[in-house]
Amino acid sequence: MSQQPEKKKSKLLHATTFHVLAAALVLSLSSIVMTFCISWAQNQEHIEAEAETDIFKTFELQTLDGKPFTAQDLRSSSLVAVNVWGTDCPPCIQELPALEELNNSYDDSVFRIIGTPIDVSVHGESIVEERLEEAKRILDATGVTFLNFVPDTKTSAFFTSTMLGTPTTYFLDSEGNILKTVTGNRTFGTWSEIVKSLLEEEKQK
Repeated sequence: MSQQPEKKKSKLLHATTFHVLAAALVLSLSSIVMTFCISWAQNQEHIEAEAETDIFKTFELQTLDGKPFTAQDLRSSSLVAVNVWGTDCPPCIQELPALEELNNSYDDSVFRIIGTPIDVSVHGESIVEERLEEAKRILDATGVTFLNFVPDTKTSAFFTSTMLGTPTTYFLDSEGNILKTVTGNRTFGTWSEIVKSLLEEEKQK
């Protein structure tokens, strides 16, 4: 008879321990989420602070095929999206067909997409041939026809200092000013809404 209170007490202790651990887990997850949100907000503020940079205004780069690509090539488009992706980034590769469809939905004079696989060079200083070939293979496999360029030291440093990760997409006006930055991949529908909204804002200026 005397063992029953002990068993009840033991069950209560186990239940209490479980609740304490559960509460600790919830607090821990909340802390992680809050930290991420703060980090994301700070990153967005940093990107906005960099919006006046000339990174997209005065560049001289090369395409993946070694052809010249300069800031002047973007001047004829009202809106440009620069999609930064990685050859070892599944979410990046997954959204490439949607970006291709989006790019084909507009005339270049209105909107165009430019891509850059950030890992085809080492800090923009030297090209990693295996990555470069892999990037070309991925673009071919996903049916991408829009231009992709190799980042140089300046663009590579800018991307590294402002991105939380890949993919990250920068939206620019015709002068190369950063209008909006989107972190993470999106569906065709979501991208379409973003582009429509930005084009409308540009018309009202």
